[in-house]
Amino acid sequence: MTVYGTQLFWPFMPPPASVGSIFIIDPFYSLPLAAGFLAILMAAGKQLSHRVMIGSLIFSTAYLGWSYAAQYWITQQTEHALQDQQIDYLHIKITPAPLTTLLWRIVVIDEDIYYEGFRSIFDGDTAFSLTQYERGIKLKKRLPDKTYIDRITWFTQDNFKLGQQHNMIVATDLRMGMEPHYFFRFQLAKIHNGAVISVAPQQLPMQRNARDGLHWVWQRIWNPYVEPMIEKGSVND
Repeated sequence: MTVYGTQLFWPFMPPPASVGSIFIIDPFYSLPLAAGFLAILMAAGKQLSHRVMIGSLIFSTAYLGWSYAAQYWITQQTEHALQDQQIDYLHIKITPAPLTTLLWRIVVIDEDIYYEGFRSIFDGDTAFSLTQYERGIKLKKRLPDKTYIDRITWFTQDNFKLGQQHNMIVATDLRMGMEPHYFFRFQLAKIHNGAVISVAPQQLPMQRNARDGLHWVWQRIWNPYVEPMIEKGSVND
């Protein structure tokens, strides 16, 4: 159910199967299960522990169902907004914001650009707001070895961007994080005296600003007019 999914069809090679309707860590899903587990440990065989365990399973399962329904609802809204704006795209990715299913992150992928936006279940008829960014796909041509970028494309299901940082060409997984902070970035090549040299992929330090990010998420759930954490050009519905 998380954005990274599971390789259900291993040893075959389709990308990991994922729904992406729940964040990797969501207290509303995990805490009830933890409570049920503790009840079994502390009062094994008692009727109360059995009731707590069953109740926690029912709640967590219902929460998963809610997350899928909310994701579907936001997806439908997004598709309609993109159609109204006549925005062409290859695919979209709708995932929950950290620790909640009340706010959803929208990533719209096209060939050379991508859009990022957020939609709360409380936004009502508020117009969609998407911010446009460059994907840096032209840097693909500068990579002497396409093996690693092909692997990145496969693993992320094309949800990535390329960028040049100092003397490095870096691939960023767009599925986890928000502009400008992402969890997973990989150096694919280095630039020396103008020449691009392939290197074994190296994961770069995570770009995290958890305190400001979570504060922004909380504000955005209730207020559709909160400014994005980074602004460039925007497309408004």
